[in-house]
Amino acid sequence: FVGKRLERNLDLIISGNNKINEDFSISYNLGTGQTYNQYGETGGSAAGLSVKNKFDLNFATNLTKIATFNEKELQYVFGTASFNFREYLTLDASVRNDWSSTLPAPHSYIYSAFGANFILSDAVTLPSWISFAKVRGSWAQVGNDASPYNLDQTFSFAPGGSIGYISRGTTLVASDLKPEISSATEFGLDFRILNGRLGLDFTYYNSNTVNQLLSLALANASGFSTQFINAGKINNKGVEFVLSGSPVKNDKISWDMALNFARNINTIVELHEDIEKAYIAGGIGRTAGPVVSKGGSYGDMYGYTWLRDTQGRYVVGENGAPLVGPENKIGNFNPKFTLGWNNTINYKNFVLGFLIDGRVGGTMTSGSEANFAFDGTADYTEEYRDGGWVLPAVTTEGQQNNVAIDSETFWQTVSQGRYSWGEFFTYSTTNFRLRELTLGYNIPVPQNFFFKNMRLSLTARNLFFLYRGKATMDIPGLSNKRKLSFDPDMSLGAGNYQGVDYGNLPSTRTVGLNLKLGF
Repeated sequence: FVGKRLERNLDLIISGNNKINEDFSISYNLGTGQTYNQYGETGGSAAGLSVKNKFDLNFATNLTKIATFNEKELQYVFGTASFNFREYLTLDASVRNDWSSTLPAPHSYIYSAFGANFILSDAVTLPSWISFAKVRGSWAQVGNDASPYNLDQTFSFAPGGSIGYISRGTTLVASDLKPEISSATEFGLDFRILNGRLGLDFTYYNSNTVNQLLSLALANASGFSTQFINAGKINNKGVEFVLSGSPVKNDKISWDMALNFARNINTIVELHEDIEKAYIAGGIGRTAGPVVSKGGSYGDMYGYTWLRDTQGRYVVGENGAPLVGPENKIGNFNPKFTLGWNNTINYKNFVLGFLIDGRVGGTMTSGSEANFAFDGTADYTEEYRDGGWVLPAVTTEGQQNNVAIDSETFWQTVSQGRYSWGEFFTYSTTNFRLRELTLGYNIPVPQNFFFKNMRLSLTARNLFFLYRGKATMDIPGLSNKRKLSFDPDMSLGAGNYQGVDYGNLPSTRTVGLNLKLGF
């Protein structure tokens, strides 16, 4: 392959800081700039060689030629200002105008931000037990353009026939693209008492993102495989807080700790006037896939289920094995909230630090477990290998099931290896673990020694789980309560395709020795 990437950034900024009088001061920035990106690639890929060890594309079999090119330019102007009154009240404002080559004419979109910080403990006299108090608030917008070539239909030219042929791109473009805009409102409080021995940092936020840029699948009959849309509204709101304190502090020993909590609620307020539900990555056939739908949440996972009747009872076929149900929501890959507890204990020259963290709620569907079940290598497939498993379910006529099956029939019904009914292999990703542990010793040094301080530490990370979640489906008749067998951190994924585990590597525990020298 031969590739070329060009990136050019130009900025012109004028900055200033002026004191108006003894109480007021202002700082500001005015600027303009441009970013330009270009990428081109030419090459070929061969699935084999017609002559052994003749590494030349002229001898390639199933030759695939690659030729790509894209470019994008963004121009912008911006201004920021910060007003300060007696060092305890600060007001901030900013505005920016972008012009993007990936948006239709006039290519322009504007976004701005405003914020304020008020140090209450400096402005007024508070009780002596209040060490510090600050309130803050802000409203901000962030704009985002699209990737190149989503305004007009693209075509490609390839050799063939007498002079070659032209083919249309497989993505249906959107000629009336709008910029994606995120608006967020935030309020916060920083409060400390008892000479800083106890503190609380609290934040509440509410954000809305409109004109989402999404790529959705299309039926093959449309002539396209995907479509690029510019629609929808997603709301995120939540709270974050850090509770810090020093329960013990004297000449010999000190203990500092911090407890943090974060909770986010996500809602898809609007999607598209012509689309009620759509997969945004993957698909339902292979275990599970993420779906967006009006009233749902980003991170909702859909997969095939066990068929239930109108009374909610499981349904089996004539052979006593489960019948497949419709595709339904089987979980959401986002946690309900996260927690962390960080500690540092100093005793004489010894320092002990440890961090326990966890995530509560959220699910992940395991394609790995589906394969293990199909092959019979999972421990929970050992039950009923000789038969005798009568599922407490009903037939399609509503009669009580009385047909016994064996483990192989059950698991190979709900799993076809890489393709399975996702409900059976979905796990709660709730977990708590000892994330970090450090034991250090501050080595005493003479007053005029070359090194001013020395610390030798034994460090470890990701040591062990304190708790791991279980399968969300409690399969009737199975005494083995299936536990989460993989590390959710190793299977989080990126982009829209998350919430599925497929043969990921096991998590890593690291242990090390660290020597820190200060001059």
